[in-house]
Amino acid sequence: MASPSWFYFPFTDIDQASIEIEGPEVNHILGAKRLRVGDELVLMNGQGALAHCILEQANKKARKIQLGIS
Repeated sequence: MASPSWFYFPFTDIDQASIEIEGPEVNHILGAKRLRVGDELVLMNGQGALAHCILEQANKKARKIQLGIS
């Protein structure tokens, strides 16, 4: 099994059940990295916090994804 991809995203609250990401970051996650619904990824916020996530919803046209925190 391949290890999850890591991405920088400046989140502040990882106590929530999910994170929504919009904009150019989505192009990289869905386009360049070719992640699909069900894939695992790790978000890092640049301040030492990590969020292990699963891609739950993806809309490439709207440049929006929903990640569930695991």
